[in-house]
Amino acid sequence: MDFLYSLMFFGIIFLSIHLTHSNKKFIYYIYLFSTLFGLFAVVTFVVILVDIIKGFVGSDNCTFVFI
Repeated sequence: MDFLYSLMFFGIIFLSIHLTHSNKKFIYYIYLFSTLFGLFAVVTFVVILVDIIKGFVGSDNCTFVFI
């Protein structure tokens, strides 16, 4: 997941260096990447929220053994 974040981030930097803001191709990619950033953020939030709820409820099946 971190690789995808960094790939999209560097893609935005690369496109912003080579294209101007009035170029239709740049506008398409900036909206695409920002939408993907938002979707990944929402998915990450949901996963963390479910993990926190499972931790409070006690339904996690963690069998951590301290040696």
